Amino acid sequence: MYTDMDDIPLNELQRNILNQRVRPSRPSEVKPGSGLTKQLRHEFFGVDDISGENSMEAEKYQRRMIVKGTGYPCKKSGNMRINTETNAFESRPKPYAGVNGNFDWTEDFDGNQSFNNLNIYYNFKCIVGDGGSQTRSIKCVYEFVKAQLKLTNDDTFDKNIIFVNILDGDTCSKHVSKFSHLKHPNIYIGDLYDYFEWLDNRLDTIL
Repeated sequence: MYTDMDDIPLNELQRNILNQRVRPSRPSEVKPGSGLTKQLRHEFFGVDDISGENSMEAEKYQRRMIVKGTGYPCKKSGNMRINTETNAFESRPKPYAGVNGNFDWTEDFDGNQSFNNLNIYYNFKCIVGDGGSQTRSIKCVYEFVKAQLKLTNDDTFDKNIIFVNILDGDTCSKHVSKFSHLKHPNIYIGDLYDYFEWLDNRLDTIL
């Protein structure tokens, strides 16, 4: 059966699909990050110990839920990092190595999505339990978000780029209030549970 759609070139059809309003929806299996404790993480990730060969299970879970909740793939970021001194935002696979290596570069982003004219970079974290190691980890996240805010506030920076910090785990929940002064419309700081509603509202402001 002939329709008007048959007269539209394929590349334009694809472009129309990509520009359709994404409707983020939280997958039913996603639970509040504050409920993720050292004792209960096996219920989230199916493993008792997130170390060694299981060290990536939390990130894999978060990435899967992002894909499921948005309907778009979440690829690796390509080693995208922020230079805390120059505000450069670029791919740096090994920023600390070699004669030109330095510690001005942040850690790299874990994921990337593009839809509705947005370019979203993800930082996936899951920190549980108490102790010096956990405190150091959340402090590193804090410094990373500070770098994101500094870059986002730069007048020359692309305003269609959004930074998303998925912070799951009881340790993240306990300390997330310390990030409150780093809020920005293009930066999400919180758990996976609340992210989809935030993204849906953010899309309403740009479309």
